[in-house]
Amino acid sequence: MKKIGIITYQDAINYGAILQANSLFEFLSINYPDYSFSVINYNSDLIESKASVKRIICNNKISPVRKLKLLFGFVFTKIKEGKFKKISNKFKTTKIYNTNNIMDLNKDFDYFIIGSDQVWNYKLNHGDLTYFLNCVYDKNKIFTYASSIGLSEIDTEHKLIFRDNLSNVKMISVREKSASNLLENLLKRKIPVVVDPVLLFGKEYWQKKISKKKAKNNKTNILVYFFNKVNVDSSNVLIKREIKTPYIVNKLNGSISFLDFLSSRVKVSYSSGPLDFLKGIANSDYVMTDSFHCVVFSIIYHKKFLFFPNGSTSETSSRIIDLLDYVGLKDNIYDINNPTINKTKTIRWEEVDKKIEKLRKKSIDYLNSIISIIGEKDGINE
Repeated sequence: MKKIGIITYQDAINYGAILQANSLFEFLSINYPDYSFSVINYNSDLIESKASVKRIICNNKISPVRKLKLLFGFVFTKIKEGKFKKISNKFKTTKIYNTNNIMDLNKDFDYFIIGSDQVWNYKLNHGDLTYFLNCVYDKNKIFTYASSIGLSEIDTEHKLIFRDNLSNVKMISVREKSASNLLENLLKRKIPVVVDPVLLFGKEYWQKKISKKKAKNNKTNILVYFFNKVNVDSSNVLIKREIKTPYIVNKLNGSISFLDFLSSRVKVSYSSGPLDFLKGIANSDYVMTDSFHCVVFSIIYHKKFLFFPNGSTSETSSRIIDLLDYVGLKDNIYDINNPTINKTKTIRWEEVDKKIEKLRKKSIDYLNSIISIIGEKDGINE
């Protein structure tokens, strides 16, 4: 049985990262049982290492008050890590790879798939070339699925890096139209756009992973999940000004302030795991976010939502805007010049679902093509 290694962000304490990694592994394993798939357990030296209690305490540059806040957060982070582990334990991972043994990939696997998420965002991974699989000798053994750049432009230096590392890769697909345009201009070849792995499955698949019981509080339930504090402040203003019915705000992680712990209108979810994240969206009446995967699951669960671009919209928001443009939901993007929830707008979910299904079918056809090529190479009649 041929071994196929998937490289992606497999151990980040990030809802979208862990859920997309799990989705791609499960979809491939379920639909192509003649092959053995594993998620490559790669530890990047260039990505900032995780915090530790000792590191926090011994850092003299951090004020005592800041240390207390970090230690408080560290406790909840360890709880959250346990919840993430329950998901990562469900997909098959390899031994740990790092700079010392990364060349072992050549003998440990027959083929490779560079997976989704922002694996080619050099601002995020500090230019770690392993996410191009530059260590693999035979580039014909490399395929990519929904790999994301997460940037609207590639600087001159990195254009050369992208060209050198991707020119001979057998098949390339990306997650957003903007990345397709960038790579088509750079590589002079067709680069198809496919869905993020979480969209390879429909609502029924995701609903099976969470409790179907919905908390009844007779209030409008608003899920708030942000990375950017400016967006948190904007959402607070909108909620107070425009929500006229009794409401409860469920705030996840980075969206939380100290005053939220004291508010009767706010439910603080500081140590939520991936399944808590899914349940929060599924049980909400409205979602406010600047997260790509939070937007995606809002679409999967047919939730009213408002997407807040991240500060300078042109870079990290490009992949979300591309998706919303494709499914006809650009009106759900927060407009700083006309700040409104626009909650009376009716979304035609049947039309949205048809567009998602069309892109999903195209994406599955693309994966079928990868497996077909591998099968031909190895004499397997698929």
